[in-house]
Amino acid sequence: MEYSEKVKNHMKKHGIEHYQMLFNSMLSGFAHCEIIFDEAGKPVDFVYLEVNPSFEWLTGLQQVVGRRATELVPNIRNTNPELFETYARVSDTGNPEKIEIYLSPFKLWFVVSVYSAERGFFTAAFDNITDRKNVEEKDRTKRLFFESMDQINQSMQGATDPEQILTNVLSKVLSIFDCDRAWLLYPCDPEAPSYRIPMEVTKPEYAGAKALNIDVPMDSPDMVQAMREVLASQKPVIYTVGTENPVDKSTTGRFGVQSQMLIAVHPKLDKPWIFGMHQCSHPRVWTADEQELFQEISRRLADGLTSLLAYRNLQESEKNLSRSLNELSNLMDAIPDVVYVLDTERNIVKWNRMAETASGYSAEELSHKLIFELLPDRDRPLVIGMVNDAYVKGYTEVRSHLVKKDGTTIPYRWSAAPLRDAKGNDIGIIGTGWNLSKQVIAEEKMKLYQLQQRVCLDNIPDLVWMKNAAGEYLEVNEAFLSRAGKRREDIIGKTDHDVWPEEYADKYMADDKIVMQGRMQKRIEEGMPDSKGNVILVETIKTPTYNEVGELLGTTGVARDIAPKICP
Repeated sequence: MEYSEKVKNHMKKHGIEHYQMLFNSMLSGFAHCEIIFDEAGKPVDFVYLEVNPSFEWLTGLQQVVGRRATELVPNIRNTNPELFETYARVSDTGNPEKIEIYLSPFKLWFVVSVYSAERGFFTAAFDNITDRKNVEEKDRTKRLFFESMDQINQSMQGATDPEQILTNVLSKVLSIFDCDRAWLLYPCDPEAPSYRIPMEVTKPEYAGAKALNIDVPMDSPDMVQAMREVLASQKPVIYTVGTENPVDKSTTGRFGVQSQMLIAVHPKLDKPWIFGMHQCSHPRVWTADEQELFQEISRRLADGLTSLLAYRNLQESEKNLSRSLNELSNLMDAIPDVVYVLDTERNIVKWNRMAETASGYSAEELSHKLIFELLPDRDRPLVIGMVNDAYVKGYTEVRSHLVKKDGTTIPYRWSAAPLRDAKGNDIGIIGTGWNLSKQVIAEEKMKLYQLQQRVCLDNIPDLVWMKNAAGEYLEVNEAFLSRAGKRREDIIGKTDHDVWPEEYADKYMADDKIVMQGRMQKRIEEGMPDSKGNVILVETIKTPTYNEVGELLGTTGVARDIAPKICP
């Protein structure tokens, strides 16, 4: 009670001074404005009545008091009508709102908190969140890329029939890009007499060519030119109606294509193919990120086509045993990954050239080795289990390593499948090995990115934390640790009662409960003790957090000092 009276008396005596000092020293931009209505009572503009220095610094606008927004930024009503709508709605209802908005005239992202204490007027506080948005977008793009490629890889690993694998990939492409058709054309050869569409997946409303594996005469100059452009480009080639690079009239007329993206696919064993997507519902602008993803998928399709062609050739080779052995060696050598065959004693009895290249051993040296001699000691039990499980399950994979002749260890993913004779008896194992070096590098880059996020968080002067729904701390930054006078391991997994004095802990947890129950952000001015017993007046913003399906996870909090210590 004595503490509360001290605060009241202090604020009564110095409140206006504190307000003006806070107003002028806030890092957030601050503007108090009046809505301007037309004769019909429709809000059409607003006038700046008061702004703080941070407003001018954040926007670059000068001498704004008494001037209209459309005078200062003439096109803002057209570029950001939602900003006017929000201001008008808050000034009319009095209900505060918070929005994140990209203001194109400034080429910046802002988070804007809008309040109104009087009808027709509003107060807006905003912060520049452009850096955060850029980081989020980069993170979202990277995550989407890896998630999409993971879907593609799983679709290729989920079936044993190569044609089904490629069909699965095209189906995933249709889903990932939300396009109307995904297809493969063969051959991508402008000199060929004809071409065909061996594989195609479409949405029901856009049926496609209806001519799978039917030879189509190469009599269209537009098709010949498109093939030449695709073969000459290392990147996807895009055609869109109404642009400098339009879809040819025959394709638009026959198949209703508004936009298409094409790329040449080069399997190891045959002529180039074309991998393509159609957008029929509307002219589509393919983003740079979508083009990069499309190109990476084409590389995996090249591997898939290589495997498909290898599989078909292998079937043909079974007609003649002597010829099949020679062709099998050629096929295995054409596959860009390691291929190996083991007998039932786990001796390496056959391999491709990539196995020699990857391991550094000659063919003679490999012929005297067990598969496990190419593995580090710690991985051998894991691979033994993979081989044993393959006989039971039919197919297994593990993430392990390859030890080269020079002792270098490379991350690899190994697969194994049983070899059986005509009677179904096990006669060995056939498997592949994929070099994961690039994937590991990508994972390390992601770890570095997460570390950079941690560094950024720890360099923010405000106190930042995250709790779960039970009130247990999940994360805190260095400013929080400094204020609490504790180590991170002494806080993570603990509640406020383990960190703060009881009277503060009770209040903080009660506020968390209000935020979670109301599912609304709460802004509080409150005291916060430090490790020396001083109490600092802070502005705390608590926000509920949710998962991707809208389930409540807990709260996040940010506290910013707004006054020096006020109580010893």
